[in-house]
Amino acid sequence: MKDNPNNKIGLLEISSFNNEGDFCLVTPSKVFGSILIQWFNGQTFESKFVIEVVAHKGAIKAIGISKKGDIIATASENGTLIKLWYSKTGNFIYELRRGTEPAVINYLSFDAAGKYLVVSSDRPTVHIFKIAKDAGGNTTSWMSSLSVVSDYLKSNWAYAKVKFEISQTDT
Repeated sequence: MKDNPNNKIGLLEISSFNNEGDFCLVTPSKVFGSILIQWFNGQTFESKFVIEVVAHKGAIKAIGISKKGDIIATASENGTLIKLWYSKTGNFIYELRRGTEPAVINYLSFDAAGKYLVVSSDRPTVHIFKIAKDAGGNTTSWMSSLSVVSDYLKSNWAYAKVKFEISQTDT
């Protein structure tokens, strides 16, 4: 990672061991906006295979991986979209929209069962997305079924949001 100009802060995520005894490690790649998905044998720690995925147009700023290692979440420096990927193939699943205004994503975390993804940023709102093959439960625009609408309206929006009050105290 030291020689990777796109990963100066050492960003990485690692899964738990899956049913086959393997684990997955994900880092930004040397290709701008891309990630490296690396699967390892959990007994020998030898690399099994590596996939490079062009994930975003901007620099990768956050990565999350499900406990089983089957799904990866990524966010770019813009912070408006979170994209989901299958870790064994690198195939795109779908995108989740955090908001319309740019934000610094600080945290992408799946629950233990891999059913929800929690996203926090420098904004006072935590977004909770339901993760399923059909993303049922997440909000979408009423216009998302129209064929002429932009990708913006086709995005999955948060299943739930928690907004924090920011109070200022005198010190």
